[in-house]
Amino acid sequence: MRLRSRHFWSPLVVAALGSCAGRPPPPETRASAPAPRTILDAGALPTVQLLIPREAGVDSGTDVALPAKVTVDPSEWLTARGIPVGRQGLLDNAFDCEELVVGTSREPAIVCTVMEGVTRTVRKNTMDRMVEHRNVFVVRAPIMVKVLDVIVSIEALDKANPRAENILDLGLHFARDGLTATLDETTDHPHVRCAEARARIHDVMVNPDSLPYRDWPRFDLQLIQRACGQLGDRAWVKDQFVRAPKNSGTK
Repeated sequence: MRLRSRHFWSPLVVAALGSCAGRPPPPETRASAPAPRTILDAGALPTVQLLIPREAGVDSGTDVALPAKVTVDPSEWLTARGIPVGRQGLLDNAFDCEELVVGTSREPAIVCTVMEGVTRTVRKNTMDRMVEHRNVFVVRAPIMVKVLDVIVSIEALDKANPRAENILDLGLHFARDGLTATLDETTDHPHVRCAEARARIHDVMVNPDSLPYRDWPRFDLQLIQRACGQLGDRAWVKDQFVRAPKNSGTK
């Protein structure tokens, strides 16, 4: 099962789409982006050697699938665990939230899509992208703690067709026991993978007609490299998901 719904548009994305048209936008056109938010992390994520065991008799393509989950209201979930409404602003831009259990102590957790607006101004041109993260949170005494954060999507805010392909889409999947997670290039909808996203950037950069607009593909390539550099496995170590070495077969 995949944990992301492509039919949901948060108010932030709808507002941004309504304010953008064409590429690149004029200097005075800026899409609204969420203010930076600080969330308590469970320490730095070290690199560890990891071999994820495959379950006997289970196909390798399904051993990281979650059983069916029901989408939950993050505010209700947090309130039930002692986080008052006034302290829930960290998930203002979150949606598509689901419950799961993580760690060796079977800790209740919530995994949500959280929006990050990324803006860059080059030669008076403002470039805006929407980056979707999948974040896993737990509540500890009673603080909301982020135990996993990966990028799963990069989207332009100035698409003529809101249903057009994103710049990049990735998929995050959890093992049934809640002890491992995998970020890979499989999703439940048509999507653009890392190699294709990079190839599209290359095609634009080698086109002489693109010279006045190459700041855009350079900006996109930086975001693509940031996201695709996160591909691979995570394992639960102590109290958080920890990055495993990159799979040598990752493209």
